Amino acid sequence: MMKRPAVFTCLRRTISSVTAAATSKIDIRRLRDAKPADQAVLLRRALASPTANNTSITSQLLDSVATGSLPDLPVRTWLSIAEDPRATVAVVCQRHSVTLRRLALPVLTAQLRGDATFAPTWDALGGSEGIVKLLSQFSLTDLRLFIRSLRGIALAGGQTRTDRQQRMGELFLMLNDGNRNPDKRPLDMEYAHLLPSCPAEMALAWTDQNSAHKSVPLRWRDLLADNHMVRKSVLKRSKLEASSISTTRRKL
Repeated sequence: MMKRPAVFTCLRRTISSVTAAATSKIDIRRLRDAKPADQAVLLRRALASPTANNTSITSQLLDSVATGSLPDLPVRTWLSIAEDPRATVAVVCQRHSVTLRRLALPVLTAQLRGDATFAPTWDALGGSEGIVKLLSQFSLTDLRLFIRSLRGIALAGGQTRTDRQQRMGELFLMLNDGNRNPDKRPLDMEYAHLLPSCPAEMALAWTDQNSAHKSVPLRWRDLLADNHMVRKSVLKRSKLEASSISTTRRKL
């Protein structure tokens, strides 16, 4: 099996592999000067073109943002129209506009929550490995926003909920593995926000194994309590521990 390329390599390949014949050019000046409603119309027309290609349109829009020819908002509008995980990931990965990346995060979160869009979106990000490498490139603020966006996806219902939780567990372990995470910043407190989205048994086991951490038990107990499944397990364990302590005191 071929090794999955890094997320930025994937991004570069994705936005540069379209031939000229399949390219649907947008009049950037007209798009920039149009009102928001008219911008949406122009983008829908571009998408409806016989030669339309989501990747090439996304690439053109991002190039225009990078050169200052286009503001961020039309690109955000494009993501809502395209409904394409590859386009969303391309916008999240670009480095020219922090504002644009943050505008794209809610779209990414929605696509990761959807049963039909979770797998293609996760794959477009490069899976856990790609996300770990991506986060290592982010500022602390953007990393926090991204982590909190991911946190909610495994708590949503749907047929892929179990799969989403498994992926979050895989990502959490990789982020906390110094041999697999290139980011050497002390970010364990940030990564801990993913715990409520991990499988319950894994989250509890991790907390127990790392009970000596300065933030445990209060910090992670609060985080774990946000997940209904984990909360139920934690409460059950707490009652057993309380009962055991009470029994021991009576014997004394």
